[in-house]
Formats: sequence, C-alpha cells, structure tokens
Amino acid sequence: AGPAAVVRLEKPIEFQQIAAVHHGPRCPAGPGWLPGNDACFRVTGPRMTVTELRSARIAQSPPGTYVLVFRLAGTDIRRFAALTAALATQPSPRNQLAIILSGTVFSHPTVRAPVTTGQAVLNGGYTRPGGPEGLLHHLGYPRPGSGG
Repeated sequence: AGPAAVVRLEKPIEFQQIAAVHHGPRCPAGPGWLPGNDACFRVTGPRMTVTELRSARIAQSPPGTYVLVFRLAGTDIRRFAALTAALATQPSPRNQLAIILSGTVFSHPTVRAPVTTGQAVLNGGYTRPGGPEGLLHHLGYPRPGSGG
C-alpha cells in the first residue's frame, strides 16, 4: 500500500510567531491580539495556514494526558521547518509559536529547535482521549473508522 491520502481540513490550523503575552481579564485593544486559554497573545510576522494533513492521531503522553499528533503534508513540511528554525533562535516570547484555531490561540509551545520532520504535537492538557478527538472533529478531520 502507498502512503495515506492527504486529508483536507474543514477549518485550517494557523501558525504564527508570538510577539507579546498579556495576562489579564481582557485582551489589550489594537491589532494583532488574539485570545487564548490562559492569556492574550500579540502575534507578528508571516502566518502559516495549513488546510491539509498527511495524518493525525491521538496518543497518550505520560502522566495520563492525551495529545494530538499530526503530520503535515507536501510543501507545508518545508514551510514549517523554516518557520520553526527562525523562532528557535529568538528570545522569549518570540520563540513561542501560536497555534491558532478559529481565531483563538489553542497552544503556544516554545520552539527550541527546528521541526524538520513535519510531525508536531498539540497538547491541550487533556486527561481523556475525548479532548483531542473533539479537536479533530472541530477541524473536520474524519474520525477513525468513519470512512471519510
């Protein structure tokens, strides 16, 4: 069997460099600020939008949390490598990568080294596998065994 077919997402995943973080009850006024789960983030620089994935799966990550592991497809692998290489050399918070879903910063990992494999992990602090499965559903990624 050949490689798995690329899956087109109903909602894109966006990646962008973080310029500033604000911890407070409301996001500051002005362009570039996005809400997140634990703060507001001002993003800067080019935005990378991903509309297709080679694969996505739910994995358990000790201790007892679940993550979404996804693999990028095609030219997105090189684009993601270039973006993460640029961020890895920056001071904090500019070395953080905003992972943006539907206009909200879902996660903001620190990039310590370029990600050249095209595989990344979204960790939302899930304690049950239904959390990342809900994220897959939100993106429009077919559920395992759904035939879509």
